Amino acid sequence: MSINVQGISVGLRVVIIAAVCLALMIPASLITGVIREREVTRNNAIKEVSEKWGGSQTIAGPILTVPFKSYVKDKDGNVIKQIQNAHFLPDELLIDGVMQPEVRYRGLYQVMLYGSKLHMAAKFSKPSEKDVPAAGNDILWDEAYVSCGISDLKGIKDKLSINWNGMAMPASPGVPNNDVLASGVSAKVNVRDGGSSYAFAMDLNLNGAQELNFVPVGKENTVLMASKWSAPGFQGSFLPEARAITNDGFTAQWKVLQLNRNYPQKCIGKAHSISSSSFGVNLVAPVDGYQKTMRTTKYALMFIALTFA
Repeated sequence: MSINVQGISVGLRVVIIAAVCLALMIPASLITGVIREREVTRNNAIKEVSEKWGGSQTIAGPILTVPFKSYVKDKDGNVIKQIQNAHFLPDELLIDGVMQPEVRYRGLYQVMLYGSKLHMAAKFSKPSEKDVPAAGNDILWDEAYVSCGISDLKGIKDKLSINWNGMAMPASPGVPNNDVLASGVSAKVNVRDGGSSYAFAMDLNLNGAQELNFVPVGKENTVLMASKWSAPGFQGSFLPEARAITNDGFTAQWKVLQLNRNYPQKCIGKAHSISSSSFGVNLVAPVDGYQKTMRTTKYALMFIALTFA
């Protein structure tokens, strides 16, 4: 049986070719579904390993907090005492760190982990009574504390000691309030003595997965990072001022000023959010097979159409 192609109109030919192309796209869509399923499985494997090792980490702080008493009237005119917090950010912040990448496998799936050693140093100006909207005994100077935000506390590998004006004290897990930080470590500090400024220092041995980010809470912020990973992805609100990437790894340096972000050096309660100004590095996998395969399937219709053309 033969078909007289010459007797078929051009419009009908176009309709037939379009129908065949759509039919051939069904197997392509099935392949795309399999790729998405495998990608979801890969992401679940990464999440499962990261939950035990330590997830993507964001370091925010240190932040000095001074509680104070405030008084408000309820609807019946009764005076109610409340405890509020005045938060002070450092004048200078230096973070110097090294990331040691480590590749783990969950079945067929590669999980990018790292261990990091960070040295944090900061300098605070001494807060005065005019910086706190209270007076006299209503300012709880003896309850002042310094806190440092760490997004996933499971990644902490060693005991933490906070050095405040030359005095070392153990860090306690958690932050007394979530005005600025959601999770982290803290320690009570002496703000009555120490002259016109305070020095903060802390060494942090921290595990994480894929990403390490920082929040520039200082008036002047300097972050130095080095790693043996040769495929970094710099991300967030700020790119490195200087960087060097070779086959042996990378080094990067960020410098961020107070004027580069949209919140002040001191605030009361939950007046400002600082997370939007974070920046950092992502240890990118050099080859993502699922991404490459997905890109290939997106050209399926083009190749089918070109064949008939």
